[in-house]
Amino acid sequence: MGLHAAIAIGVGKVPHMELDPVPGACRGARRFHAWAESQKFHPTKLLVDDKKPVERREIEKWVRTIVDRSQNDRVVDELFIYFAGHGIDKGISDSVWLLSHAGTERREAIDVAESFDLALLYSLIPHVVFLGDTCRTRVESDVSSEAIFPLPKKYDEMRTIRADVFYAAYPGQASHENADDPRCVGIHTHCLLQALEGRAPDAIIDTPQSTARASQAVTATTLEKYLEEAVPSYALETLRVYQRPYSIPHSIWRPHVMAWIDPNEYPPPSPEEPEPTNPPADRPGSDHDEPPAVPSGEPPVPPGDKNPELKEIEKNLLAARWANGAPGVALSVSGDRSAMVNGAPYDRDRNLYAELRSPRTSINRLVHDGNSSWRLHGLRESFQGPALIHLDSLWGKRPLWSAIAIFQGFTTEIRVDNFGVQHLAYLDNRGTTDVELVARMTARARLGAFSPEDNAAMLRSLETHFDPVLAILLAYSLHRFGLMGEVRNLLHSLRERRLPVPFDVALLADHALPSEGDVVPGFPLVARGWTVLGYSQGGAKALANMAAPHLAPAYWTTLFEPSRKLRENLLLGDP
Repeated sequence: MGLHAAIAIGVGKVPHMELDPVPGACRGARRFHAWAESQKFHPTKLLVDDKKPVERREIEKWVRTIVDRSQNDRVVDELFIYFAGHGIDKGISDSVWLLSHAGTERREAIDVAESFDLALLYSLIPHVVFLGDTCRTRVESDVSSEAIFPLPKKYDEMRTIRADVFYAAYPGQASHENADDPRCVGIHTHCLLQALEGRAPDAIIDTPQSTARASQAVTATTLEKYLEEAVPSYALETLRVYQRPYSIPHSIWRPHVMAWIDPNEYPPPSPEEPEPTNPPADRPGSDHDEPPAVPSGEPPVPPGDKNPELKEIEKNLLAARWANGAPGVALSVSGDRSAMVNGAPYDRDRNLYAELRSPRTSINRLVHDGNSSWRLHGLRESFQGPALIHLDSLWGKRPLWSAIAIFQGFTTEIRVDNFGVQHLAYLDNRGTTDVELVARMTARARLGAFSPEDNAAMLRSLETHFDPVLAILLAYSLHRFGLMGEVRNLLHSLRERRLPVPFDVALLADHALPSEGDVVPGFPLVARGWTVLGYSQGGAKALANMAAPHLAPAYWTTLFEPSRKLRENLLLGDP
């Protein structure tokens, strides 16, 4: 039997970021650490900030030791990573966990998306679990984050393992804690430990004695089902707020379980002694997100963003209606901001611009059509390649540029908010684009909520009609599930049909900088692709490092204040 390792991190304060203290973060980490030791995890690590600041290098050093033992000696079976404190999302579904110095020092936050990828594809630890009790809202702050898993060595090959995710909230939503409880921990941590400690019968299954270390167990699937009901119920009961957990269980019974349930062999730790009551603090996060109070005597009503997916789908469908039937590029603008041209306010006598490779970098003007959209003037139908569009939105008072691709025979349509491009679609001039499927899958992608059924639906559509967005979204979903063979099958299918290959599909299939002539454009279209590019081979790091300081927190690649050199390098494919 190999090692079962666990690290518990609690960060209740992040100075200089205008975030309220989280009194339950350290208690949650201590309780999780006590549970891990009761399950005979070894080695374990506890890092909490009520004694000294928590720094990324200490976490990274410990994780690297575990990964080295797994890669060299194959003696690690399991690694659990628990974090409680402040969290934000970049690009909607990519979480960042804030450490003590995140407000003042670079790389003092955990890039969970990159950490997950490296654990899934290169750690060789059979079972890795990420558990985060944090908010998942977006902020204007430009937080610098980095993975806590080591980058692959030059000749490391991908060998996918099982990796589970259990987060306290959906992207864009807050997590909560009941600070009136003298043993306050987060709502999600409370329910999580109820299950892991064997206090939640609905999360427990009987196990076959011949293959188990106990007669009962909690599996990833049963834990997900339990949390899906317990977290919203407990949040409404204790704080009269709505909170929905976000879980993606990938591990399966035998050999992976979340917890063994046997009061004799694995006695759960005793609850902590009551501590002095803390001042009220509902949850990790900033005070401008505070959930609305519910009047006494009225039934609790979830806030308006209970189903963010439906709102996303509606916005995406509206954007497609604006752009439908237009040649070339259409830019749908959300909100009432003035359009910008090189920093100057738009008026009827001026135009926005797109920079294109045709075949050398050139500038084309965008014309306003009076229907909340912009269209590229004079674009030749034969053009195919990268494009940079100067948007009307600002992020942190810095102008934004969309880094997209133009595919021959398609209208390139984007929807913009204050963080950048959140929806991209390619409308086939022949009318074959499944607009509703693209709108729905884009919404689910931004929430990180793809399912095997979604993968099947996208694959069926791609077998009939080429759609660059569906190809990209399917590749990222398969990559997230660790189905690397199917990503490569998707790449081979496009090439067998002599279709253009979106850059992200080729990148995810091989984890190397694509150089083939059929790849369009020369950079990732999805912002998360830059994370993958950063640990890939073949000159990829140079391109990733060049763009990293300019990436806005959008789903599709959006750059803030890109220099002329950066724009030319992206357009001409010369990093």
